[in-house]
Amino acid sequence: LQRRALRERIFANPEEKNWLNALLHPLIQQETQHQIQQATSPYVLWVVPLLVENSLYKKANRVLVVDVSPETQLKRTMQR
Repeated sequence: LQRRALRERIFANPEEKNWLNALLHPLIQQETQHQIQQATSPYVLWVVPLLVENSLYKKANRVLVVDVSPETQLKRTMQR
């Protein structure tokens, strides 16, 4: 997988980004639901970067926000 080429292509073309999201999001949500069902503890920690943007907060009972500075966000993004 050529992440850089994919990233450049997806972010340059909103239609392709929407296509990729439509392809991956249902699969990710299905896998997430499966893992939640397999949990044996009363709590599940669900780390979701785009919780609000994708309206996934509606699936959570509680939301805990962990915030970092824009500099830290950029540093972490560049490390990926």
